Amino acid sequence: MHYWVFVVKDHYMDGDVVSALDIAKERVGGRFWLISKRYANMKALAEGGWAVFYTTGRDGRFFVGDGTFSTPPKPLDIEISMYAKGHPSEKMTHYIRFATARLWQNPVKVEDLVEKLSFISRKEKWYVYFRGSLRKIPEQHYNIIMLAANSQP
Repeated sequence: MHYWVFVVKDHYMDGDVVSALDIAKERVGGRFWLISKRYANMKALAEGGWAVFYTTGRDGRFFVGDGTFSTPPKPLDIEISMYAKGHPSEKMTHYIRFATARLWQNPVKVEDLVEKLSFISRKEKWYVYFRGSLRKIPEQHYNIIMLAANSQP
């Protein structure tokens, strides 16, 4: 089992912007996350793991929730494909089903944790480490993020 950051950014649909947080709410509410079959680490995803949800867009960059999964990625089915709307979701081909998934009442600003996350070596350009839809992280960094989330008022 591995530790992951699942990333979602603002989406563009019919000329409108749908906020990353709104997309995350929809996915967490349905306990799934869309991914691309082109993701290089699909084999590690198949082992399951723990995830932190990260949003990026006009409203800022935040860790917003967490979840667990134990089933491998599956091709989109009819039920899930209706959520693959707008760019970039329309490019996604697979999904992960979560056993547990929740949004936190108080999101954690990523900037507040950058100094504690050693996998981010270029602190001044920390945001580049969260490009793409998934990022595998060490267990200790997952724990740092979760501690920050659980310490929120």
